[in-house]
Amino acid sequence: MAHTGKIARLPKRLRARVNRMLEDGATFKAIISFLEKHRRSWPEGVEDFIEGNIHEWKKRGFEDYLQERERLNEVRAQREWALEMIRNNRGSSLQEAGLVLATSQIYDLLREFNPAELKKSLKAGHYLRMLDSLARISRGALAFEKYKEDLSERKSRIQKELDKAKRRGGIRPETLAKIERELNLL
Repeated sequence: MAHTGKIARLPKRLRARVNRMLEDGATFKAIISFLEKHRRSWPEGVEDFIEGNIHEWKKRGFEDYLQERERLNEVRAQREWALEMIRNNRGSSLQEAGLVLATSQIYDLLREFNPAELKKSLKAGHYLRMLDSLARISRGALAFEKYKEDLSERKSRIQKELDKAKRRGGIRPETLAKIERELNLL
């Protein structure tokens, strides 16, 4: 929701400072004193601040700020988790991490889903699109798992042919042809 109060109309850097001051437990008077020192940055139409302005911002704008910061922290943590998964799991790929991350985010949305809110909203199609996305992600994850299994089987066949060739003392032309066919399938 876009806020229209006096604090909402301040430049972003001043709003950010007000938010940090509220977070640090500054009094409304201390915040007003800070804002007075930056009067030159106030937009046209803003004359003075009273404690009620700060109180209203704390109830609305500051709460939105805290929620947005929490959401950004969650996104950052999910991204770091996906990158860590790629680093720690040989055979995992960016696609696999992306599937896991997307699925996790959709399940978070479903967990927070409130049917009563949906009825109030005209955006019911968003919920259906989200469910469709989840189904597509599931199909993609299944296809990706099948690809990994196929790849593993091919690698195993290649390794068997190499092991046979080592036992016989070298790679025969027909064994080399089999390996090349398998490699072309990868």
